[in-house]
Formats: sequence, C-alpha cells, structure tokens
Amino acid sequence: IHWFSIFNSFMMVIFLTGLVSMILMRTLRNDYAKYAREDDDLETL
Repeated sequence: IHWFSIFNSFMMVIFLTGLVSMILMRTLRNDYAKYAREDDDLETL
C-alpha cells in the first residue's frame, strides 16, 4: 500500500474543499449583505 500517495491525495482533497468553501462563503456573505441593503432601501421609501 502506498501510504504517502493516499495521504497526499487526502490532503489535496481537504485543501481544495477548504478553498471552495471559503470562496462560496465569501460570495454568499457579499450577496446577503447586498440583498439586506436593498431591503433596507425599499423599507425606507
């Protein structure tokens, strides 16, 4: 069994999952802030 290869693949999967989740969370947070700001603008009218 090639333990180094398995470990390397596992670490790559964890790294890429973390990268994608960080990008997704940042995008969703920005979108939520934008929509909340638009809702506030509509309520003030």
